[in-house]
Amino acid sequence: PYPGTITLAIDATDTKQGVFRVKQRIPVDKAGPMVLLFPQWLPGNHRPSGQLEKLAGLKISAGGQPVAWTRDPVDMFAFHVDVPVGADALDIDLQFLSATAGNQGRVVMTPNLISLQWNSMSLYPAGYFTRQIPIEANVTYPTGWTAASALKATVAGSVYRYEKTNYEVLVDSPVVAGRYYKKFDLSPRVVIDAFADAPAQLVASEAQVQAPRNMVDQAVKVFGAQHYDTYHFLFPISDELGGLGVAHHR
Repeated sequence: PYPGTITLAIDATDTKQGVFRVKQRIPVDKAGPMVLLFPQWLPGNHRPSGQLEKLAGLKISAGGQPVAWTRDPVDMFAFHVDVPVGADALDIDLQFLSATAGNQGRVVMTPNLISLQWNSMSLYPAGYFTRQIPIEANVTYPTGWTAASALKATVAGSVYRYEKTNYEVLVDSPVVAGRYYKKFDLSPRVVIDAFADAPAQLVASEAQVQAPRNMVDQAVKVFGAQHYDTYHFLFPISDELGGLGVAHHR
């Protein structure tokens, strides 16, 4: 197990510029060389698709003093640091820049919607299984928005504080958030969390909702088990947010 719990705080309120601003604290138990990684191979992807080119403003410090970092000359997703003597944590500041047009990649932030993937806005220590790295995350969303994820969260105003988990589960638990939201229950354990560019797009007939309810019911009958406590279909309806279809555990 990694010696300590990483904390991750994301400010996702700058929907005008499409910038996520991140503060991360990684505990350390000894001085000397350390490697931090930006996730490269992602759940549900079949290639090294981590969006390293959209990482910006990376600064690392310890005890309020800057810590120099160097990028690995071969593995561009790896960052080398020397942990100072006496430091108990590395403090990381970074930004993740959403594409603003389709020719730049997938748009993940619009004036009304956010698709938040934790792997795009965090680093993790090399040398450990990600399932052995504890982490606690919180996100500040625009005022009045709703956020949905398989991760449980306590909500205070615009801040969602997510349950303590490990880095593998965190990365496998993306978030969709937005101004316009509606929940559709498919079973006691399964829901559709629907978001849209406008409220009128969230209107659904009983027949439209019954079809996925039937799918869930038939899946349980076919497999005889549900390998999840809850399951969330994160369903943005948008002409502005980039499309994506990825299967996750929950």
